[in-house]
Amino acid sequence: MNIPDSYEPIIHFKKDTAILTLAADGSTIETMMYSVSKDRLRLTKVSGLSPCNEETGIILYSDQG
Repeated sequence: MNIPDSYEPIIHFKKDTAILTLAADGSTIETMMYSVSKDRLRLTKVSGLSPCNEETGIILYSDQG
């Protein structure tokens, strides 16, 4: 997989795991552990096709609802 190319992903959230798949064919790109705390979504790569190490990323979000 050439990561710099554009792909439409879908993230499936399970109890404590997030699975990133390709919208086109449903193949798994990444498997990550996740946790949510206040306004932060913390994702840690477990396995996958990207060249990223198994590091943690944090996404800040707000609920507009």
